[in-house]
Amino acid sequence: MAKRFRDAVGALEHMLSTIEREPGRTVVRVYPDYEGMRTGEELERFERVMTAAGKAGAVHIALERRPSGPASIRSVALADATKLAAHLGRVPATDEAARAIDVLRRLTGPLPAWVGEIVDEIAAAWAIRREGYPGLEPGDVATAAGFIRLLCAVDRGEHVGVDMRTFSRRACGDSKAAELGLPRLARALRKRFDLPDAPPREALAAFGIEKFPQPVLLRGSLTLSGDTRLDGRPYVGVPPEWLDTLVIVGRPGYFLVIENLASFNRYVREVDDGGIILYSGGFPALATLKAIRRMDALLPADVPFFHWGDVDADGVRILQYIARSISRPLRPHLMGVDAWSDTAVSELCSQLGEPAFLPMEQEQLDPESPLAITSAS
Repeated sequence: MAKRFRDAVGALEHMLSTIEREPGRTVVRVYPDYEGMRTGEELERFERVMTAAGKAGAVHIALERRPSGPASIRSVALADATKLAAHLGRVPATDEAARAIDVLRRLTGPLPAWVGEIVDEIAAAWAIRREGYPGLEPGDVATAAGFIRLLCAVDRGEHVGVDMRTFSRRACGDSKAAELGLPRLARALRKRFDLPDAPPREALAAFGIEKFPQPVLLRGSLTLSGDTRLDGRPYVGVPPEWLDTLVIVGRPGYFLVIENLASFNRYVREVDDGGIILYSGGFPALATLKAIRRMDALLPADVPFFHWGDVDADGVRILQYIARSISRPLRPHLMGVDAWSDTAVSELCSQLGEPAFLPMEQEQLDPESPLAITSAS
């Protein structure tokens, strides 16, 4: 649809912004909104401004001849973006971006190669007046510098073992920079690290960047080194610092990861058959994944591992993420697939895309032991 303007300066600004955002575009054209102009003075001002831009070599003006009276402007096309920027007194986007990126590089100093590539991405986006990463408006050097310092701190491993705000303050002097920039931080770190395909907050928690690591909720017969017995019924919250000393008492019949809190709470109270039960809280945070791997290392190879989650796209991604993190098969439990295999999970994924498929949250089902299902089959 043709873009019409009553204000000539606004029309010229629009043309310049359009070509800066779409540098490969061959034609940028605007039209006068004569019907919307309320006075003859407004019309005269529009044509006067456009004529001046034409004389500066910035635009081409196409006239419409009339049988009587003077010709009017039919359309205005961009002729030279550099001349138009000069005519409007605006610094071209490429020059403005180059200056801002130069300041950014001076502020952040030498960078790891992968972080340098992210700065190059930001530069390319700013050169066409687009956000380099979510929330990084063109020319916002201060926010960009904090973002780059966070990435450099991650590269040095400074995010490990500290809460998000302490990490952020130490890395860039702003305790809330990481929290306010979760989407761009997650997007950038995915380029370098194996983050799960999850929302930014959950993905970063799995990487170890979170406000505070939550206790890992477990049910089972457990002790710590030194024979300190943990009362694991209905469940116990294990601080991340204790995971390395966690020991299992006896031989459990199975290990089950449960995605949602309501189902976990029901299961640990309604099913008591000697299994070890762990709450993942959606995509497992770093401490939770560490606990799952600890169970994988401690339990005999013939103890089966199960996962009970929502039957939807996120539920399957969580299942696949945990399965990739351990050395034994992870069997879906009450998820419409009888046993773990690439074929079975691929079938479940294909079902998710069918129009008739109805996702199912695990809370819709009553808790049931995988041992009961196995013995029944």
